[in-house]
Amino acid sequence: GLLHSDDTEVMLIALKKMGVQYSWDDKKEVLTLIGANGKLSLPSSELYMKNAGTATRFLTTAVNLIEQKGTVVVTGNERMKLRPIGDLVTALNETGC
Repeated sequence: GLLHSDDTEVMLIALKKMGVQYSWDDKKEVLTLIGANGKLSLPSSELYMKNAGTATRFLTTAVNLIEQKGTVVVTGNERMKLRPIGDLVTALNETGC
């Protein structure tokens, strides 16, 4: 089953803010991602990732798929803000994101 953790929780909250629908089975053991009809939405507030490094890196990339014009802020707690992500941002910038 899916690990129930802070990292999983913040990832699901962020995905929901971007229009992704999902559902849990009755026992909360199986998560089914329904999706967003192929289009992520611009979130109305920042994506706060606590200290979830993997989720932060995934979402930093995924938000570039949003077609709406606007700004997406992906942030985290003080510890997360100290973790390196510059190489990813540089790579995204070099590809036109």
